[in-house]
Amino acid sequence: MTMLRRAASRAGTMLGMGRTSSDKGLAEYELTLIKQDGARLLFEAHPSGQAPATFVATVANADSVLFAAPEQFPYGRVACPTAP
Repeated sequence: MTMLRRAASRAGTMLGMGRTSSDKGLAEYELTLIKQDGARLLFEAHPSGQAPATFVATVANADSVLFAAPEQFPYGRVACPTAP
């Protein structure tokens, strides 16, 4: 089972976490941070067992944001329902 949670924005940031578990226990987890960096909006992913990755917003509007990091994940994209 996978569970994802994102806290409401506060101080210009949004924190999130996700975890995948089974009958055997915790399989993996990920901590995330969305923050403003000057004119850029960044999504930092900190997955268990992997190096952190930062995704830069490529599209942002009133109700969604699209992040991409082609240098790290050629096809990786993260959609977030709300921006901080």
